[in-house]
Amino acid sequence: MVLFYVTPVTVCLALLALLVFSLVLARDQEGAGWSRPLARGLLGVTAAAYLLVLVASVPAWDQAGTGSRHVVWNPLSAIQELRQEAVPVTAFGQQLSTGELAYYSVDPLSDEERAEILDREPYDFFAHGAPGTDPVVLDAGGRPAPPDGEGLVEREMGESIARAGEPMESAAMIVEEKVLHTLLFVPLGILAFHAFSSWTVRVVAGPGFSAVVEASQWAAGDLADTGDVLANTAGSLAGVAMAGGAAALVHARRRARRAEDPQPLEA
Repeated sequence: MVLFYVTPVTVCLALLALLVFSLVLARDQEGAGWSRPLARGLLGVTAAAYLLVLVASVPAWDQAGTGSRHVVWNPLSAIQELRQEAVPVTAFGQQLSTGELAYYSVDPLSDEERAEILDREPYDFFAHGAPGTDPVVLDAGGRPAPPDGEGLVEREMGESIARAGEPMESAAMIVEEKVLHTLLFVPLGILAFHAFSSWTVRVVAGPGFSAVVEASQWAAGDLADTGDVLANTAGSLAGVAMAGGAAALVHARRRARRAEDPQPLEA
């Protein structure tokens, strides 16, 4: 899993490589070797590659329009999840490979409790039962789920249900996930700086593309998270700032060298 490689060392190495990349582009552009159309082409190729990796991997594309879609509107929800890291898990929701949503609780839910949960999220299945036992799986109306739905829930949630009652462990990777989302968009910010002359376009290119990615994931029946847009925006702005700083540094050094060079004497 990629998140396991997100460590302080790898983050520092990635930032160092991106800084060198920024200096190379700034030096070449200062020397009129880096054309803006070429930068735009490279930005387009990079964006297409990101779209392919981040969106094409959504498991519900073959069922686009039929799965359960939902949006996390709170961009700081990850912070709340981190605070819940040590809280024992007795209930949780999970998206299945079909795009459907399933909710598990140790104790069975009353009709009122199930209706309240459905008001928050459009769950397709509800499961309950003690950890280590076969869960009872119901549909959204509280009726026994069909065999294929029951089997799907048991296969994909069985491991998580077996750990119910233990402190949440998944939150441990939240920081790594957000750091990765931030780093991924730093190169886009660097390329946007060299591709466009307008500061407005440079600044909004990253957030705009992030919104396209999240909207595409939502269209496929997957989760759209404004927290990811926030992390992507931070990375894109960092890339723009890095490229701008590198360009200013290269320009200042060239001016200093020209000032030091002796001027030819006129005859």
